[in-house]
Amino acid sequence: MGYIHKVDLEPVALPGENIVILPDNKPFRVAWIEPLPAIDKDFGSLAAGAETGDTEVTDVYTDENQLVQFRIIPLDDVEVTVKQPRAKGRWVTKVVQAKLIKDNPHDNLAEMFQFEDRGLFFNVKNPTSYTLPASRVRLVGFRFVLEPLSEMPEKKTYVVVGGNE
Repeated sequence: MGYIHKVDLEPVALPGENIVILPDNKPFRVAWIEPLPAIDKDFGSLAAGAETGDTEVTDVYTDENQLVQFRIIPLDDVEVTVKQPRAKGRWVTKVVQAKLIKDNPHDNLAEMFQFEDRGLFFNVKNPTSYTLPASRVRLVGFRFVLEPLSEMPEKKTYVVVGGNE
């Protein structure tokens, strides 16, 4: 069984292996996997210090019983915070929400999952003292087609979809 946050991007599970979606605790078997080499999303021009506010990112939404495993890679000099769904921040502690930045040497830590079309929101901020003509973010990963299981399998990989309050 797999796990996420490896240095090299690898599918969390292979066809025939089992995934349990948390917090729903729903078991699935992976039917097949398709790579998603690059989905580029441009949040537009941002003035110095400006931000987009919570912007829904539908680019990785899928149909029923599908899952996307992806990494978020800022391409421009922006800071990205993530909510999944809108009311739940990702990568939060008691006092701070971590942000993604360009050229992060630990981009493997920016790996997450999107199940079906549940809400995913990015806030993209320009932390510089100049206007950015573009504020692009790249999403790369895998799309999984899943088969629901009626019983919890003995061998499984847990996948967390959603953030903290």
